[in-house]
Amino acid sequence: MFPPANMIAMQAMNFQNKTKKELEAMLSIQADLNRAERSLDAIRQNYATSSEVMAALYTQFLVSYVRSFASGRRKGLREDIFTDRELLAIHRELKGVRDRHIAHPVSDHEQCVVLAAVPEPSRNELVGLGVRYWFFVADAPEKLSEYRRPLEFALSHVNAEAERLGDQLAQELLGEGHTWESAQGAFWSVLSAEDVFGPGADDAMGQAQR
Repeated sequence: MFPPANMIAMQAMNFQNKTKKELEAMLSIQADLNRAERSLDAIRQNYATSSEVMAALYTQFLVSYVRSFASGRRKGLREDIFTDRELLAIHRELKGVRDRHIAHPVSDHEQCVVLAAVPEPSRNELVGLGVRYWFFVADAPEKLSEYRRPLEFALSHVNAEAERLGDQLAQELLGEGHTWESAQGAFWSVLSAEDVFGPGADDAMGQAQR
């Protein structure tokens, strides 16, 4: 006699499946875009605080957003999701700031100039030397609102794709009528965070939700 299903010990198992691989890539991109959105929200909430906090949040926003369009272990998003030319232009502007300022010192968003103190501009007698350094930390709130537009569009696209692929995978493996949402509900009803992530995960996740 077999024990009831809810009495059988369960464990998390990895497996190979084409739809699963596509879903994993989409969920990874979704995580990037969610991180970018949270960073953008945090910039607005902490605007005009310390320059270090602003720079860190702005960098996280740009890197996470652009990362969702990059390919490596996964296939990233393509620019052609933007059928609206205005959104595409803003997207490319965002990528340009990341590429030419955050990732590489190419743009004029950073300036470092050694200056000389002189009695008059026309004279060559030097009194002293100093440095004028300027580093672009973050855009104004109005510009950040503009940047949110392609982010929200991309996130909406990815959310829809993740749900479609999840539903497809659930039906492939569990049968007709199953959805990604119901499959996840069934998964977490028999497994804990420690079963999936390892010892201490339940406590860590509990603290993160407080």
